Amino acid sequence: MPIIAKVLYFCRIMCYNVKYENAISNITPLGRSEITDMIDKIKSDSMDLLFEAILTLESLDDCYKFFDDLCTSIELKSFAQRLHVAKLLDEHRVYNSIVTETGASTATISRVNRSLKDGNDGYNIVFDRLKEKNLLK
Repeated sequence: MPIIAKVLYFCRIMCYNVKYENAISNITPLGRSEITDMIDKIKSDSMDLLFEAILTLESLDDCYKFFDDLCTSIELKSFAQRLHVAKLLDEHRVYNSIVTETGASTATISRVNRSLKDGNDGYNIVFDRLKEKNLLK
């Protein structure tokens, strides 16, 4: 499977969480059916086109070029920060050390943690595949 497939799973996680970024204090923990409903709400031809476009990327250089054109640097840094937070949570790190290492807010850490526990296993799919390729310890 091409490296970009990992980006697809990551983007799926990010896309359904992005619109809730500023309202995190109003979010209650979601069950799996509610998360599936959220994914169903964002499904569209435009989203399919985005994900198909991502799947055509073949290298890190392609990813840098495409995502630089597609996203602002703040959006990309936010994606990278959330993935870093998820990695540290997966390593059973405590919130205080994650805040210190990533600069993420506790609200962001909490939301990522909820996705790890009650989400669609997107982070775990990515982590497992990165580990298979020795890109993640």
